[in-house]
Amino acid sequence: MAFVGNAFNAGKFTASAAHRAIYRRYEIAYTSIDLLAGFTFLIGSILFFWKATETAAIWLFVVGSLFFFLRPLARIARELELARLPVPEDDDARRPGAEDVDGSDHDGRQASDRDRARRAYG
Repeated sequence: MAFVGNAFNAGKFTASAAHRAIYRRYEIAYTSIDLLAGFTFLIGSILFFWKATETAAIWLFVVGSLFFFLRPLARIARELELARLPVPEDDDARRPGAEDVDGSDHDGRQASDRDRARRAYG
């Protein structure tokens, strides 16, 4: 069950810029799904007040239910996409203490003491 250890890990949301971008994109999708589901249920509920619009209300409830079904699918898709990305901490060159002798990181940027401490202690 290696998938479970690699997915559904909140630490992956901010592991890198790519992780943050994916998380942000899926949060927008997830929130949009929630809004659409709520909107269809609200309009469907209002339409139940009149007998003439009862069929439309039922269809809006079906559509709203579909949106609620999409919510966990969006979350699973996000987790699968995040699990496929490499985590910077898994790269030996990014581990604490892997800085060059001149104090720069492996990508040539100057690493401050605070950056090195943050990597070392999370």
